[in-house]
Amino acid sequence: MTTYGLTHTTVHVSALLYCVAMSLRLWGASPQLGRRRAIRMCWIAGCVLLWAHVMAVWCVIHHGSWSKAWDHTAQETAAATGVTTGIGIVFNFLTLGIWTADCLGKLNRWRRGVDGYLAFMWFQAAVVFPHSGVRLAGWGATVWLLGLAAVRHRGVSQTR
Repeated sequence: MTTYGLTHTTVHVSALLYCVAMSLRLWGASPQLGRRRAIRMCWIAGCVLLWAHVMAVWCVIHHGSWSKAWDHTAQETAAATGVTTGIGIVFNFLTLGIWTADCLGKLNRWRRGVDGYLAFMWFQAAVVFPHSGVRLAGWGATVWLLGLAAVRHRGVSQTR
């Protein structure tokens, strides 16, 4: 597998596993034990693949250089948003920390905040920064997840 293939495949599968885990979480009010296990496995595997992506990019593309990583992030941000800044790398590492801590069960009391932040970052990775086909799939997944969230919210609010 090429460097491009390794870095992109790991992040794409990580985003897909995030989407699957969130879909399973939103699909019903009280998931069965088997579904809870599937959610957990997808959640952890997605986090592990994000780590693999970051390590591959860090070692192979940036050669362990913060300045190269910052400059590359600034170029990618400028291409996607028109703003030249590398600050996104800080948010990427924060995402790794939050997702990892959540996998370890350390952030349960901040569930809504964790979900909101990770959803925001997933949207950036799936819709804002990718190119063409991936962006289209990201929009499709976004509509899907928002639809599931709306149906779940409607179901919860009707039972109150």
